[in-house]
Amino acid sequence: MAEDLKNDKMDIKETTGNSILAENESLQSVVGFFKKYQNYFYVAITAVLLFIAYKQFFGKKVNPVKELNAERALQVPRYHMSRDSFDIALNGDSTGEGFLKIINKNKGTLVANEARMGAAICYLKTNRPKDAIKMLDAADGFGKQLNARRLSLIGDANSILGKENGTVNKKFCEEAIHYYEKAASAFSEDDIAAAYLSKAAEVYLKLGDLAGAKKVYTNIKEKYPDFQQMSQVEKALGRLGVEN
Repeated sequence: MAEDLKNDKMDIKETTGNSILAENESLQSVVGFFKKYQNYFYVAITAVLLFIAYKQFFGKKVNPVKELNAERALQVPRYHMSRDSFDIALNGDSTGEGFLKIINKNKGTLVANEARMGAAICYLKTNRPKDAIKMLDAADGFGKQLNARRLSLIGDANSILGKENGTVNKKFCEEAIHYYEKAASAFSEDDIAAAYLSKAAEVYLKLGDLAGAKKVYTNIKEKYPDFQQMSQVEKALGRLGVEN
C-alpha cells in the first residue's frame, strides 16, 4: 500500500515535470516564431491601425496595404522638403513620387490629406499662397491639432497676400487674423495656440491696428503664462504702452 502510494507520487511528479517542460518548449517555440516573423506582424498591425483610422474618418472601404505603401511614399517628398527642394517635393524625381502625384493616386484618404499639407507648405515656401489655400481647402478629416495647423497655414497664405509688392491689403490681412484665431480656438489647450495668436497680433500691427494687437498680446499673457516666446510678447506690449 505504502509502496503503491510512493509510486503514485513519483508518477505525479514526473507527469508534472514533463508538463512544465512541454509548456516551456511550447513557449520558446512561440517566441522563436514571433522573432522570425516580427516584421510581418508590425506591418499587419500598422495596416490594421490605418484601416481603423480611415473607417473612423471616412467610413469607406480601404485597402490597408495600399494605404501603408502610400504612407511610406510620403517619406520621399518630405525628405526633399526638409532640404528646401520644394519643386522636387511637389513633383517628384527619379527617387520617388512628389506630393501632387500621391494626392492624385490616393484621393479621399488620410494619406492624400497629409500630402496636401506638405504640398501647401511647398507652395508657401515658393510664394504661391493662392495655390496653398486651394490645396488646404480641399483637405479635411484631421484631428484637432492637425486641423489647427491647417487653419494656421491658411492664415499664413492670407498674410502673404496681405502684403504683396509692399502694399497692405486689408481684406487678406483680416482673413489671416480670422484663420489664426480660428486655429488657436481649434487647439486652445496647448502653447501652440499662443504661437497662432502671436501671428494674429503681428498682422494687426501690419494693419496699424494697435488696439487689436494689444488685445491679442494681453490675451496670450493671461492665458498662456508659460509660453516660450513670452519675453517677445512682453516686449511687444511694452512698445504698445502696457507696463509688465
